[in-house]
Amino acid sequence: MKAKFIKILGVKVSLLKREAIMKEIEALVEGEKKYLITTPNPEFLLESRKDEEFLHILNKASLALPDGFGLKLAGWFKGVNLERFTGADLCKKLLSLAASKHWPVAVINWHAGLSGKDDIAQTLKRLYPELKFLIKDERRGDYVFDISDLKHFQPKIIFSTLGAPYQEKLLIRLLPRTSAKLGIGVGGSFDYLTGKAQRAPKLLRSLGLEWLWRLALAPRKRLRRIYRAVAIFPLVFFKEEVFRRIFYRPNVVGWLFKDDEVLLVDANEGDDEHHWKLPSGGVEADEGKQEALMREMAEELGTVDFEILKQFDNIYKYKWPAEYRLGYKGQRQTLFILKYNGRKNVINLSNENKGFKWVKITDLLNETEPIRRGAYALYLQKFKETVDNFKN
Repeated sequence: MKAKFIKILGVKVSLLKREAIMKEIEALVEGEKKYLITTPNPEFLLESRKDEEFLHILNKASLALPDGFGLKLAGWFKGVNLERFTGADLCKKLLSLAASKHWPVAVINWHAGLSGKDDIAQTLKRLYPELKFLIKDERRGDYVFDISDLKHFQPKIIFSTLGAPYQEKLLIRLLPRTSAKLGIGVGGSFDYLTGKAQRAPKLLRSLGLEWLWRLALAPRKRLRRIYRAVAIFPLVFFKEEVFRRIFYRPNVVGWLFKDDEVLLVDANEGDDEHHWKLPSGGVEADEGKQEALMREMAEELGTVDFEILKQFDNIYKYKWPAEYRLGYKGQRQTLFILKYNGRKNVINLSNENKGFKWVKITDLLNETEPIRRGAYALYLQKFKETVDNFKN
């Protein structure tokens, strides 16, 4: 079952009701595939704006449970009532479910966190005596370590306490290499179980004022993070989701061709479907269009081995669907006709795309999504005009 979602600042957030969440999770664990659960909060969303890999991982999650009052407020603005499910609450419910179902769980614990391996082990034995578990202390950013014990233990669920974005980046790498069906990053949630950290009183939690409690307990440690969550996030959200809605985002499209073929990339939309399209990307505020093109082609394809034959400014514009809208109303595209000089197999994709292929130019419209065909029919016409002009 696929949960519905909205996007806030380009990040997927699930619209699942609290009473349905545990049923959905149980179905995922007992299913055949592997799944990632995230608990996005304002800090996640701000971090994803500067970390492209993290953004794509967040949008690949099967469930993205909102954790943070700022997301609830953002949801209200977008016309939905998001139900918060904090990492601490989810952690307790998942552990109880795993104990009752006899699912082994593994915990990849941050070696420098408040709770050490022994603290967590003692707490799990006391609170969940029937639970089978394995705990490993690891460093942040170390994604290559011995997992032979994990393979032997065969957990159903892997928790990671490394904190974002390290825990999500680790889990997306670990899941395909282990028997686990579910991976979830829980940050410092185990610290509440072990008693190393205190949760805010229930009244403050219900009012969305946990940040005030945390600030009072550790002002020096928490000030910067809380400032980003309660001050920077609302400003960024207002700019992206309110002010920019009246504008179209400037965008560049690369028609990269060689002989009778044109290059398509399979956009990474966080699902198992194919999304074949021409390489494209946004124009930053301090960039010219050609500069943006060169940057995007270098980042997305790992090549700038081409010559620009023609530039068609602002040739096509379209509106984004509301659920995908990234602040702007839509995009206004500038088309570049590019003659590729390199070898067709020398393409180095970034995480934005999960594949590429060269297709016959005459087959372009059949090889791409229906939603893009109106624009691409126009681009095909402009390509033919450009080539004809060069022949003459």
